[in-house]
Amino acid sequence: RLQLFTHMAVPVVLRAETFPVGALTMTCYAFAKADHRDADVYEAISSALDRFPDDELRPIDICNVVWAFSTVGYRDDQLFSRLCESHLSRADIVESFNPQDLSNTTWGFSKVAFVHTPAMDQLAREGIRQRDAFKPIQISNFFYSFAMLRLRGPEGF
Repeated sequence: RLQLFTHMAVPVVLRAETFPVGALTMTCYAFAKADHRDADVYEAISSALDRFPDDELRPIDICNVVWAFSTVGYRDDQLFSRLCESHLSRADIVESFNPQDLSNTTWGFSKVAFVHTPAMDQLAREGIRQRDAFKPIQISNFFYSFAMLRLRGPEGF
């Protein structure tokens, strides 16, 4: 399985700029699921994501990218900051995230110790709003994320 991803890494790096956003984020997810850790792949995906307007990224795209990059230990502060500022700090966007998106996103940030307080506060608010929809593993991962980052949630919680 890893040989397939090794052979596909070069075409992905060379053509990532031509991928539609959904294909790009699912490719990113697939490489991480296969535990493929070639930094060139993640750099190419990060660069390719820059060409998309913020309104083209869906919750699943954001979640998949954060989860994938973090799963392989590739911390991209510039990309993560962009996602936090343009999406994850905004209630009107985060309300579209489901419990899986919320827990995977926060878990990803905790895995690489990335903290963007306004985004994490907004994710916490949304998690509380959707608390009855969380499965046990999702709530566990969600709480774990905040604990690992030593975050308590937004002021006044």
